[in-house]
Amino acid sequence: MDVDIRGESGPSGRGKMIILEGAVQIIKMDGEDMGRTFVIPFDKVFWPLPENLAPNTVYEPAYFRLSGEGDSLYQVSPMGTETRTKFIVRYSGIERDQETGEPRMYDDGGRAIRFKNGHQGWLPEHQIIPMQFEILNTEWKGGYLRHRAVWVFRPKGDGTTKIVGHGRWWSGWARQMEALLRCAGLDFQNENIPWSDDPYVILEALDQKLLETRPPFEVVVNERGYVKGFEKLADGVIIPGVTDVTNAG
Repeated sequence: MDVDIRGESGPSGRGKMIILEGAVQIIKMDGEDMGRTFVIPFDKVFWPLPENLAPNTVYEPAYFRLSGEGDSLYQVSPMGTETRTKFIVRYSGIERDQETGEPRMYDDGGRAIRFKNGHQGWLPEHQIIPMQFEILNTEWKGGYLRHRAVWVFRPKGDGTTKIVGHGRWWSGWARQMEALLRCAGLDFQNENIPWSDDPYVILEALDQKLLETRPPFEVVVNERGYVKGFEKLADGVIIPGVTDVTNAG
């Protein structure tokens, strides 16, 4: 499904979601305004919710993102914990611009960052391709994860598209893209996606091919809610309602 991303973002971060009658309650669980509560009617939720919407159902920990006024929910997704970091998902598409219908892509980086160990570094300028994955297991089944893929495509000499990444950041982003495409069922080396100077043409072709098969795979989610890794499912995994016994060894 198309996910509706609207307007200016407001409060966001680590939280807890509680299902109410006709609404969701978001409780902020970090920052100076920890404990702040927002009640969002279902018709102001612009992100797929988990299947189980029985009142008093609790989902935590959850990454949430609200509108500038705090009256609309733009995203709510699971965060990794010490006991659970993996979710089974399938590819559901690149986010679309609500006015043009084109795949979204936006600039990021070009700034100093601080790592967990306290060291500082420089995040190079890059372009983000926001993708969604439908969650197929756990209590979050039916909800979505958002992945910030990075544009790592360059032209090959034969007029097709290749993945290129050199240096600390770019090589990591390239490996992550290769792993994602492989797990999502796309043999990128043999697909021969034509190169175009218009990146949206390439994104449209990539999105179409990824939506053709949509095999289930696993993602690794960190404690901040970011997708950090991709793995094929082990042989014999059964996902009721999605597939029979997989053969993804």
